[in-house]
Amino acid sequence: MASLSVPKEFGYVLWTASLMGFQCVLTGGLFVGPARGKAFGAEFQEAAKRAGLLEEHKKATGEDKLPGNGYPDMGSGRFTALLPYAKWLAFNNAQRAHGNYVEGIASALVLLLTAGIYNPRWATILGLTYVAGRQVYAHGCE
Repeated sequence: MASLSVPKEFGYVLWTASLMGFQCVLTGGLFVGPARGKAFGAEFQEAAKRAGLLEEHKKATGEDKLPGNGYPDMGSGRFTALLPYAKWLAFNNAQRAHGNYVEGIASALVLLLTAGIYNPRWATILGLTYVAGRQVYAHGCE
């Protein structure tokens, strides 16, 4: 029977993996949330009324107002089509920074944890480099 030996330094790898997951969640909350708030304020509500979207929404759902913060639009839907270009761009950049993180974190975690079994020091260093790179990328998308 085969056995797996985990090095004592593997705790650093687990800490780094936890940091990556926490950062992914925070990227959504700290970048996308505020971008939604700026994009889908009173100006958007007026544009939706003028475009007839509010009336169409009421017919479809029976609700007198649109969902808060532009949900369920993720950046290329009917709500964001009504935004001025600058607000659309800011919202989409924040949305993509988070979406890109979500799309890649599973692979990054599997590679980090696997590499950590063989070389926890380098896995931790590369994982922390990944975290720093994701932070730079997210701030570059603001």
